[in-house]
Amino acid sequence: MNPAWAAVTALVLAALSEALGGPAGFWTVAGAEPEPLLIFAVALGLLAPERQALWSAIALGALSDLSGAPVAETSPIVGPRALGYALAAWAILRARPLLVRDSWRTLALATPAAVILVTVVSVALLGLRQAPFFAGEPVVGGAGGYLLERMGDGLYTALLGVPLGWLLLRMRGVLGLGGRLRDRAY
Repeated sequence: MNPAWAAVTALVLAALSEALGGPAGFWTVAGAEPEPLLIFAVALGLLAPERQALWSAIALGALSDLSGAPVAETSPIVGPRALGYALAAWAILRARPLLVRDSWRTLALATPAAVILVTVVSVALLGLRQAPFFAGEPVVGGAGGYLLERMGDGLYTALLGVPLGWLLLRMRGVLGLGGRLRDRAY
């Protein structure tokens, strides 16, 4: 994997997400915003070597934590989405021998599963912040409201996974992921 091009791609996707997102953004529909960084993490989970896919997922999750809407009242929290991205990448890596890895259809179908894993992990970790033994700020809107909001974002992310997944798979050579796909089970 070419880390320089992967970093540039991640920054472009994060900037695109920030520029077109927001409450009155271009691609905000009924309050739901897609998450192109998660689509990129799924693509790396399907195509990159295992160790690089996991570390890339953690870095993309941290970037998502820092660039996304704040979930606490005062400051961004780095970690919940990063751990969710890592769990999603791990699940994709475990299922990877059974998948057709070089297909945009596989990427589009794996994205909703990744969204569910990221959402459940981040909501669980943010819900822990409201436990009496932690002294953190409360989650904006509560954990249930955040879960419903993120599920709407997940459906929209899955729809964006089709064209963006097709584009990312065409960029395999630039990203250094153009090698032979060796670990298929069929």
